[in-house]
Amino acid sequence: MRVLERSSTLVVVPSELEGPKRCVMRNEFTAVIEKDGDWFISYCPEVPGANGQGRTKKECLESLAEAIRLILEDRREDGMRGIPASAIREVVTVE
Repeated sequence: MRVLERSSTLVVVPSELEGPKRCVMRNEFTAVIEKDGDWFISYCPEVPGANGQGRTKKECLESLAEAIRLILEDRREDGMRGIPASAIREVVTVE
């Protein structure tokens, strides 16, 4: 996974696919970063529960990006449970 920093936004880019049916999503999220002593802490207002920390700003953003990725992956898997096999599945791209 790569983290691209653009002013106050965070772009989460997966580094590789994890299986043939993996849906790859690219989106930008807001990263709110604060300094607390020797640590940087961050959160993403658009993704409740997504928090990061690190000794450097870069480490902090990488930690936040991983938290966002894990939360979205879990929500995707949870949302797919119970969908009938006969249902049509399509990919929608949001830019």
